Amino acid sequence: MATRANAGEVLSWVGKMAMVNGALCVVSILLCIGSVLLLLRRRGSGPTLKTWAFLKIAISAWFLYFNAGYDNALLNLVFAGPNAMAGDGAEVASSSARVETIVVLGVRALWLMALPAFVLFWFSKRTVSLRVRDWR
Repeated sequence: MATRANAGEVLSWVGKMAMVNGALCVVSILLCIGSVLLLLRRRGSGPTLKTWAFLKIAISAWFLYFNAGYDNALLNLVFAGPNAMAGDGAEVASSSARVETIVVLGVRALWLMALPAFVLFWFSKRTVSLRVRDWR
């Protein structure tokens, strides 16, 4: 019975992550619009790309929260159930899996937020903002 409850918890996190992925897809439309404006050297490219960067960072943090919950629920399902390992080997495997999950979440955070952070930094520079302001 505990396994069925754990599986339900995993599936609930999957639904939440799907919702966040949909939000990321909608925000990517803003990236496309900002990129076209940037290529055409339009004044609205800077604010559009900065808005995209803020939204991308916020939604990515939301995604990482849901992803951590999903990973935790998945590890609970694997290490707590009728087929779970017993003894010291189980504790070592469980703790190493949790450390690996933290490392993977850190890499995901860097991957998801590096470009938006750079865009915010770049368009916040005075010389860049003055140059973009001169565009039509």
